[in-house]
Amino acid sequence: LFEHNIPFKYERNHFWSGVNYRPDFTIFKTTKPAAGIIIEYFGMEGDPDYDKMSEQKRKYWKEKKDWHLLEYSPKNIKRNSPEALIELLKKDLVNQGIECKKLSEDQIWYLIRDRAIGNFTKTAVNFIGRCRKLFMTPDVLGEKITNYNPSSIVEGKFIEIVKILYEAYLDHLKKINEEDFDGLMQRAVYEIEIGKTKFQRKSGSGDLENLRYVCIDEFQDFSEMFFSLIKAIRQKNENIEFFCVGDDWQGINGFAGSDLKF
Repeated sequence: LFEHNIPFKYERNHFWSGVNYRPDFTIFKTTKPAAGIIIEYFGMEGDPDYDKMSEQKRKYWKEKKDWHLLEYSPKNIKRNSPEALIELLKKDLVNQGIECKKLSEDQIWYLIRDRAIGNFTKTAVNFIGRCRKLFMTPDVLGEKITNYNPSSIVEGKFIEIVKILYEAYLDHLKKINEEDFDGLMQRAVYEIEIGKTKFQRKSGSGDLENLRYVCIDEFQDFSEMFFSLIKAIRQKNENIEFFCVGDDWQGINGFAGSDLKF
């Protein structure tokens, strides 16, 4: 629908006997009075309860003036192919007076470019952040990419580009003599490992070698970076004791580098 420049609403609300009913796609021909086309894909065809509800939906739309239901099911795909289903949909839409003229690649890009660039940026930032939390150098990342078999051409292109961005990002930090949070954590680990355990801040000073207890909450969110910090402290203070609270059922931050193995 989008590629053919057909205005549509995905899962738009239709109130049905007080129930908030959301058909798959709604195409409005007119809004006052509301009239148009409903597209439903009955994907669980064969289940008795589901089929009963599907029949009620057919009846509902049949009784709605100026509305037409276009329905499809897995049979349409099994009979031919997903491409054939698309062609069937286009044919049905044309029969309902909807023009189906596919936009050019340039026209589609013009419509999606802001969203696409935003999604790419967000994904790239998350990817780079995870590399930092895993203490991964560009060389190590390059080795992993070389030994990895991408699931698609798009994924392959993405990891090639993001490796270049990662190297450029680290070079930029070095050039302006600044650090991000992950870099500060990595530096802290290094400083402790070489024996610099004393710290000083506005609220007071201390020495990691003299700490007796460390309490850690949300332990399921631990990443390689946090674990390396704790390991470095333990190497310099064998008598330190830890009290950790974590819940593996809340382990939802894998995208940020956390790993339940810790």
